Amino acid sequence: MESADLPILPRIRPIYDVMYLDGRIRMGSGPAYASEIEDPDRHWEPLVLLLDGTRHRDELARELAGTLTTAEVDEGVRTLHAAGFLEDAAAIPPAELSADDLRRYSRNLNFFRTRAAAGEDFHTPQVTLKKTRVVVFGMGGIGANVCLALAELGVGHITGVDFDRVELSNLNRQVLYSTSAVGQPKVEAAAESMRQFNPDIRFTAVERRLESLEDIEEILDAARPDFVFCLADRPNGWIDFWVNEGCVRRGIPYTAGSISSHVGTAYSVLPGQGPCYRCIVDGENAEHPEFQELLDYVRAHDLDSSNGALGPACMFLGYFLTYEMLRRRLGLGTMLTSHKLLEIDFMTFDQQWHETVRRAGCPVCAKTAAHSGAPSPVRTLPADGAHD
Repeated sequence: MESADLPILPRIRPIYDVMYLDGRIRMGSGPAYASEIEDPDRHWEPLVLLLDGTRHRDELARELAGTLTTAEVDEGVRTLHAAGFLEDAAAIPPAELSADDLRRYSRNLNFFRTRAAAGEDFHTPQVTLKKTRVVVFGMGGIGANVCLALAELGVGHITGVDFDRVELSNLNRQVLYSTSAVGQPKVEAAAESMRQFNPDIRFTAVERRLESLEDIEEILDAARPDFVFCLADRPNGWIDFWVNEGCVRRGIPYTAGSISSHVGTAYSVLPGQGPCYRCIVDGENAEHPEFQELLDYVRAHDLDSSNGALGPACMFLGYFLTYEMLRRRLGLGTMLTSHKLLEIDFMTFDQQWHETVRRAGCPVCAKTAAHSGAPSPVRTLPADGAHD
């Protein structure tokens, strides 16, 4: 590593607590990101103590003269920097982040510090989130929690779509609304809650009943999202198919979730990289033709049974789906539900992961790259009132 690549004012990244233990120095207290440096004779301790961002590397060498050689100081800084423990106190945060952003999202930035490799700017993921555009179809129990999670993360552009009004019965799980909002359109009440929670988020309220694929496409084309959440439950038997086709046509990744009583499900679609929702359902129907009869009945009768979802389940699933978006948008890892359907029992917390497979003849995504796997179970079929 060239000297020009080293921090000008090196300091230990603030997320790493430094512990001077018996014969070793421990960097970080969290089990996922802690590391230890062997230092039996406390040789390196004086250097680490001075790495607070107030001294240039040359100043460190002068101050430690007689304790460490210049070469040892240079070696220590290089080693700690290469291991990802150092940052440059002289670095200027990107202009895209305001002073308020740096304060509000300081804990986000600490998390990103643990992910940034040597020389990488830990601010970059936060800038990406600020520029991210998201559409949330359905502002019910899961959707309300997703919107709150997105605002906590600092996702800059959120479009919320719903046509319902707030009811008193919503308040056991729909965290964006309060008693005073009963009777108001959900998207209007959500916009006010989001404004109060994080005024720097641009929240676009779309009060609209979704009645066709064209409705979905019109919203997607206007919002130009980087990511979509499919959390609407009406019209039951149609909405998941419309969102799937609209997103696949445009190459927009999306995730979806539902809860029926104590059982939650989640899946994600990455256009061109795996199965779409139509693949999953058609696969189930091919194996179990009677499932198509159930779907046809739901569609024909506009089935919409009473909801039985509890608040903690909606919160858990909403935040899980938001983390799926983070994995995709920030490259934190493979989405857990991109080729699998998650089924979780909130009573026992038993989790089942069902492989999904792309169908070569799928009328929605047949032109995308094939993906192998096993068909998922019937539980992906729309459930009555499931998303709410």
